[in-house]
Amino acid sequence: MKKLHTICFIGSDKNAGKTTAFNFVYAKLGKPQINTVLLSIGVNGEDFDSLENHIKPKIVVKKDDYFVTEQNRLKGLDGLFDVVKIFSPPNFKKIFVLSRAQGNLPIVLEGPNEKQEILKIKEFIGNYFKEVSILLDGSIDRQFIASAEISDEFYFSLLITQRLEQIKKIKNLIRPLTYEVVSFKIKSFIQKNLNDLDKTIIFDESLKIIYKSLEISFLDKNLLPQLKENATKKIYIYLNGALTNHLWEMLFPFKNLTLILNSFTQELISNIPQYKEDTIKKLLLNKIKLSGIFLREETSKKSDIFLPENVPVYNLFREEALDEVRI
Repeated sequence: MKKLHTICFIGSDKNAGKTTAFNFVYAKLGKPQINTVLLSIGVNGEDFDSLENHIKPKIVVKKDDYFVTEQNRLKGLDGLFDVVKIFSPPNFKKIFVLSRAQGNLPIVLEGPNEKQEILKIKEFIGNYFKEVSILLDGSIDRQFIASAEISDEFYFSLLITQRLEQIKKIKNLIRPLTYEVVSFKIKSFIQKNLNDLDKTIIFDESLKIIYKSLEISFLDKNLLPQLKENATKKIYIYLNGALTNHLWEMLFPFKNLTLILNSFTQELISNIPQYKEDTIKKLLLNKIKLSGIFLREETSKKSDIFLPENVPVYNLFREEALDEVRI
């Protein structure tokens, strides 16, 4: 394990069991010599789910473990934690506090929603601890969590239902996990030429840049003319943003195109017909390790969802599965 190792949790839906998976993996971390920090994107650990009107699983920080939360979440808990570091404006939109729990402490985790704020917190944690594991409660609508800068591995929580739209959604989430990673040569080239604000880079086989843009790709009016101008060449297009239905409809007619996504969570296409899926080769710049899939099944009927091979699948909502899980 690296000095700083981050495990991220992603859910297909609000009630896919992400917090249950988070708590389960947290309970299985059994190396007392490794410090553990609990962190969240947005809010997690609230007692009640106002959307579905039921009690939610709580997050309880174990004695001597660390956590980051927004300062107001600490009200009424005086004497139950030690403050290590305060992260405040102007570098942060809110005030977040890194603390150590003096005993087992139920807590609502509220962390930043911005990538740069998460990276600043991670930088401090990496410098403060000799060895540390971060458990990051994430969200599928925060694409940056799947970047190599943020996560080293992640767990998926999937809500399996009989609803066709839900099944399509799960299939769309899983599909990009099968994509290959670009070669080391191409990855190094992109990283060397990529600025934080760049949204699109088009380059050819000789690694010559044809086009760069700061515009969001599906809103970039110059993108289609560039593709048409280079339609006979074998070119690569790197997207540092979402691959939407509109953008996909623009791209798929170009047969000589190889599409590179920054991470698997960027593909937001609702459905791809097979004849369109096969037209363009799709690669990932970064592939984060998928360590396991947790299922919450609302139906007993067998789904036609094909989960990735060689990835452990856990059903924490079946009592008999609890003793079989190994993490």
